[in-house]
Amino acid sequence: MTGRTSSINLGLLLHNHQPVGNFPWVFQQVYEEAYLPMLEALERHPQVRLSLHYTGSLLDWLEEAHPEFLERIVALVQRNQIEMVGGGYYEPILPSIPDADKVAQIRRLTERIQRDFGVTPTGMWIAERVWEPGLPRMLREANIDWTILDDVHFKNVGLEDSDLYGYYATEDQSSALKVYATSKTLRYTIPWRPAAETIEAMRSLATPDGSRIAYGSGAGRGWPSNVVVMSSDGSNPLTLTSDPDNFPDLTWSPDGKRLAFVIGCCPSYLASMPATGGKLSQLLDDPAPTFPDWRRTR
Repeated sequence: MTGRTSSINLGLLLHNHQPVGNFPWVFQQVYEEAYLPMLEALERHPQVRLSLHYTGSLLDWLEEAHPEFLERIVALVQRNQIEMVGGGYYEPILPSIPDADKVAQIRRLTERIQRDFGVTPTGMWIAERVWEPGLPRMLREANIDWTILDDVHFKNVGLEDSDLYGYYATEDQSSALKVYATSKTLRYTIPWRPAAETIEAMRSLATPDGSRIAYGSGAGRGWPSNVVVMSSDGSNPLTLTSDPDNFPDLTWSPDGKRLAFVIGCCPSYLASMPATGGKLSQLLDDPAPTFPDWRRTR
């Protein structure tokens, strides 16, 4: 196994917005310092795939000031490098406007994306990630399949970081809307910290071939109680443990064959088991172990 490296699937969405009435020089400055350099970087690196969101007010300015920019985005869309993401046309705080206006703004930006880029967005950006339980019905009425929210929304109802590596389905008198959580760690490390910190934040979650994800699921005594392994696309979930006293802080063995995690409560202990299921082995007699980190030594 020497020389093998781990990998993980990272979903990345870039949000771009300028409000109506902003100074023209601000639009131009941000275009030169952010929008254009990012586009050029994507053109240089076709293997990088991500989602892009531009608000309607920004698209209006780009169409007038730099129509060639939109044509270059079309080229990225056509080679399946970029997914265009919808939202409210003028970046409204959705709970603050009437329901009819919610749907109308989302549909207007969808129509703009269809016209400019030749695709229909299935996901949307929610302005400032301001949420209320009645939004799924409006989003589904506007033909939106998925959106993202800050992880704090999920943590406020008792979920942990280890619960947030897939999506949750929610509804309000509607069909289901898929909701993904952003990562606070990545929101701060990507723009403000050295790249090595972002890489390290994801490394412990990866398997050697990037094909599987392990996470804590369920609710025992106020925390996740099950250890689950699934394929990186969310299919084939396999529950390895089911114990209300689990507290599964997880780490993979370097060869991807085993998992180590904390189990039990008062006292706790460090345990390991095959990633395909099997016998649970106690590794360490410690009344309060936390956050195992399994590393290869030379």
